[in-house]
Amino acid sequence: MSEKAITPSDIHQYWFSEKSKRHWFSSTPEVDNEIKQRYENLWESISSGRFVEWRDTAEGSVALIIILDQFPLNMFRGKAKSFQTEKLAVEVALKAINKGYDEILNTDELLFLFMPLMHSENLEHQSMQVKFFEKYDFNDEY
Repeated sequence: MSEKAITPSDIHQYWFSEKSKRHWFSSTPEVDNEIKQRYENLWESISSGRFVEWRDTAEGSVALIIILDQFPLNMFRGKAKSFQTEKLAVEVALKAINKGYDEILNTDELLFLFMPLMHSENLEHQSMQVKFFEKYDFNDEY
């Protein structure tokens, strides 16, 4: 899959597939290697400011957050994530919330929309994330 042809839908189909969902919160070398091989170039492009137009849709915003906030956990496990990348993920999340995208996303997507706020060291962001979990009922799915 070439970087130019990739869409937010491609990211959603991969990340929310049954195979990927089973390994969201666990260390799995096969999944880690697959994400690094398939998406490291895309992560580098997005980290350097490309694909900004994805912020204009709910689906695109969640795809950006997955790439910026979640994929590094698999690509660089055990290493600190880039502060600049984390900052971008928080910016995308806050803009998506301000646009009301949380009102139209499904449960899985909502969870990842708020992940950068949980990972942020900013107390206001963490407070927003706590309020989010109080607002939405995840039925202990995770």
